[in-house]
Amino acid sequence: MPVYHVTDGAKRTTLSLDQVMADYLALALGAVPRSPESVAQISLFLSDKIVSRLGEFKTRRGGSRPGYSAAALVAALDVIARPGLKDRYADWQIETFG
Repeated sequence: MPVYHVTDGAKRTTLSLDQVMADYLALALGAVPRSPESVAQISLFLSDKIVSRLGEFKTRRGGSRPGYSAAALVAALDVIARPGLKDRYADWQIETFG
């Protein structure tokens, strides 16, 4: 599982995403999956989205906060659940792995 360094204000934490989820997210962000650039883009994306997601969860759940991993998963799913991304993923797999 790929690991990402995420910053929430002054806090820094490390998160992991499933490899397929990370590949999809990289494609959605316009990066080549498993590249150094995709790692940097995903880390920035998660840092940005987690701060807003934690606030959203706090509001929805009456003050309780989920873990960073749950917020990261929801943020990633919001991006990868878009039409056309499955085709881009299949094309990337064929190009990369034959």
